[in-house]
Amino acid sequence: MITSQNITQHELIGLYAKISHSTNPQVIGLNGVIIDETKSMLKMSCKDKTRSLPKDTSVWEFATSDGMVCVYGKDIAKRSADRLRRKA
Repeated sequence: MITSQNITQHELIGLYAKISHSTNPQVIGLNGVIIDETKSMLKMSCKDKTRSLPKDTSVWEFATSDGMVCVYGKDIAKRSADRLRRKA
């Protein structure tokens, strides 16, 4: 189960996400479902199209069983396999 305490050690694909803060003001407020992940990018399916967004320049809000959880992009800016192996 993905919670606010362990979200950085879990797979993000399939989660609903929203950008709450960013160095690029044009992406603030974008939301949708994460459909792919690389070391430095998240691909999100938004209502109008698919967007590839850099992880480390934004603060992300993810929907978990605890509700919406804010995560700094620099905390998840790793390959998913490396993040999954890391201990809390």
